[in-house]
Amino acid sequence: MLTTRAAQLFLLASVATAFQRPALLQRSVAAPPRTTALRASANDVTIDRDFRLAIGTCGVALLLDQIPYVQLLLGLPLSVLGALFLIQTFRLDFTFDDKAFELKSGEEDIGENVVVGGANRWAYSDIVEWALYPTAEAPALVYFRETQTKPEGQGHLFPVLFSPNVLLQELEQRVGSDRRVTGAPRL
Repeated sequence: MLTTRAAQLFLLASVATAFQRPALLQRSVAAPPRTTALRASANDVTIDRDFRLAIGTCGVALLLDQIPYVQLLLGLPLSVLGALFLIQTFRLDFTFDDKAFELKSGEEDIGENVVVGGANRWAYSDIVEWALYPTAEAPALVYFRETQTKPEGQGHLFPVLFSPNVLLQELEQRVGSDRRVTGAPRL
């Protein structure tokens, strides 16, 4: 079994790994919106990173790591999740262009979606519904359902690792506020 100290060292090693990628060292954390090389236009928006979810998850995990037995049941899994959020916040970009939005790693395509397959690029016309959970004012998760991956619809749910205000604004403007839903996501 891992001790609290081992869990903290694992978390620290995970964070250090994120900083070892050369592409990460070349970019500023609060970089201004950029355009993509392949689909560059004046309307492209890359949302700035937001570290609140990653730092909050790591903070709660470190607090739980101080409580015996709870550290193994909740502290360690939350530490790993917090480290994953932190690494992904450094690694991923969320970009809106004229026709679609996509997840990328800098200027590089991140490949196929490991869960449902296909590119991590979704046309606005294929999105049938979207939402921010638990609320639009303090979102932790983004949900959208699209018909591009599967004709019957495919749901996607991912953490808000980007500026939530800009994300909300871009989703309302480009996808449409009429497609925004409330209630549980249909994955």
